[in-house]
Amino acid sequence: TLSCEEVSVLAEVRLLKEQQAARAIGAKGDDGFCAWPSDGWHTCREGEKVCDIAERYGVSASLTVAINKERVSGLTPTVALKMTTTLRLPGLSLEDRDLEWFAKCIKVLHTIVDSEYAWPFMEAYDSHALEASEYPFVVSQPMDLTTIETRLCDGLYKNVQAFARDVLLTFANALSFHSPDDEVYGLAQRMEGVFEATWTSHGFQSMAPKRAPTIPHGKSKSALSSSSALSSQKRRDMYNKVVRVEGHDASHAAFFFVLHYVPHLHW
Repeated sequence: TLSCEEVSVLAEVRLLKEQQAARAIGAKGDDGFCAWPSDGWHTCREGEKVCDIAERYGVSASLTVAINKERVSGLTPTVALKMTTTLRLPGLSLEDRDLEWFAKCIKVLHTIVDSEYAWPFMEAYDSHALEASEYPFVVSQPMDLTTIETRLCDGLYKNVQAFARDVLLTFANALSFHSPDDEVYGLAQRMEGVFEATWTSHGFQSMAPKRAPTIPHGKSKSALSSSSALSSQKRRDMYNKVVRVEGHDASHAAFFFVLHYVPHLHW
């Protein structure tokens, strides 16, 4: 079941695609703007300026600069660009009033993406290639940094909190799925720290997840660690009983069965 926020995002995505498709019908749309590039990227001609490109597509020049200035050195609305320079266009729903928080989010995102610890989180987790068939049953809302960048630039985040929640979701998913002795688990913890430091340095309120366990009365730290590890293992056991059954007829159909973990039951 989708939450109200997820339904809203899906509606925004659908509307955005409809708008971009409408722009891509001809050289000029009914609104007088240039056809929208199929991939949302504009390839410049020699001497083109951001202000002219933005006017052609009906988007904000300031937001276009904010999105691209980390990639294009010295970018301003009026600087003449070299041939074949590529610019990512801001979403049609973004307006100049979004510039202040949007520009900060872009900077935060570029900083964490450039981190040496970011590599496992750049693309969507490929559970099929990694033979992790239980992943969809553990992680109900997959997220990655490339998807976040696309959503941000397309104008699908209406405020900074929505952006930050998706960034933290990316790392929370890794912590939920991987065991504490896994490299990705440690990298996710480091990335949470990188994001928190970068986020607060731009004047935003801390959104650090508070998941540190407290030590129950009468238990040592080592006992708590053992208990947490056992609990974590049981959570994994509950989901990793995914059975694939191949058909024996000519179609070779494959069926998947999800067997839920039952405490104290021996498989």
